[in-house]
Amino acid sequence: MIPRGREIPIGVFLPDADVRYYFWLDYKDFPHPQKEDIVILEDVEEAKCCQVVSLPWKDFLSISLETGEGGPVWIPYGPADYVAQAFALGCGDYLKEPWSVGELLVRARRFLPQRVVLRGKVCEYHNGVLRREGKEVRLTPVQGHLFSLLVRHRGKPLGREALSHAVGMRNGSSRAVDMHVSLLRKKLAELDLEGVLVSVIRKGYMLIDEDR
Repeated sequence: MIPRGREIPIGVFLPDADVRYYFWLDYKDFPHPQKEDIVILEDVEEAKCCQVVSLPWKDFLSISLETGEGGPVWIPYGPADYVAQAFALGCGDYLKEPWSVGELLVRARRFLPQRVVLRGKVCEYHNGVLRREGKEVRLTPVQGHLFSLLVRHRGKPLGREALSHAVGMRNGSSRAVDMHVSLLRKKLAELDLEGVLVSVIRKGYMLIDEDR
């Protein structure tokens, strides 16, 4: 049972015993820090405590017909035959069987704010806007991808080529990456975060936190 008042990033409802068994096999071997956002729901009613919920296609069909819009983002799972109907009923995404914990996380996190502590304060990035202590700046899609990637690999330098490919600049030069990083640094400076995005000689760029 989910404690009252607790908000869950990702809830997954697994009423079928076989699906639950294979989910657990995948879940227990998944890297711990990456699966902390997932809570397995005992009952579909617990979905109201979640930001994103994955559940069987049939349960989503019943809920969508009963409640209409509102509530969490729904990511039903099931046969590929129902993809079009699920989107027509308002799902955020759809997991075609078979699916994995990794795929669920990738799809669900698109709908969640990305939070990171920098200089002792929480920064939140969501829908192109980066916020910190009442201030906010809007990032371009490339800047947003760069920031998200650097957050996920925080404390580890990422090379220019890796950054270029990750944000879709397949033929991007080192100079293009440097330009986008420079613009991102200016946005971070507007949030009093000068110096958290550093250059690492012969290795690329890294997001640091002096308080860690």
